[in-house]
Amino acid sequence: MKILVLFSLSLLGVGYASAQSASNTKQLTIQYNVTDFKARNSNQIAVWIENDSGKVVRSLYASRWTAKGGFKKDPVSLNEWTKKADWGNAKKEEVDAVSGATQKAGPIKLTWDGKDKNGNVVANGKYVVRIEGNIKDEKTMFARAEITLGGKKQKVKAAISYKPEDAGKEGVLFENVFIMYE
Repeated sequence: MKILVLFSLSLLGVGYASAQSASNTKQLTIQYNVTDFKARNSNQIAVWIENDSGKVVRSLYASRWTAKGGFKKDPVSLNEWTKKADWGNAKKEEVDAVSGATQKAGPIKLTWDGKDKNGNVVANGKYVVRIEGNIKDEKTMFARAEITLGGKKQKVKAAISYKPEDAGKEGVLFENVFIMYE
């Protein structure tokens, strides 16, 4: 009987440890739609995470041309992201991990595992998901959403802004940006 009780308690302990580690898992899903947009110096997109102080925690995606050095040839290409992420000093491994083919029109889904660029799990708290996209030349659009890691599930629609303010007249590169914490 003692062995059966100890065995049952050990199973409960394993279940508790698994449940506890699952509750510490942090994952964000970022969804948006890329539109079919064609213009000079367009279709460059970057997606990154900032802490509540505005410091870049991790870059998740950037169009390959810009990420692999295009920002040096064309300083307006994802200008805010390249400066905030100090992309000129990014390590080759980070560049390779983040850069990807130009996103085609349609739904896009990215995930963030709650780790910083060095692979460390970040603390619970408020984070900001940012997206930057070049519409045409220096005309840029942004998405921004705050979300809290830890605690309850959330779904937040990102606010869209343009630089300069009338840049949206040129068209929209991405839309319907939602961030989910599950």
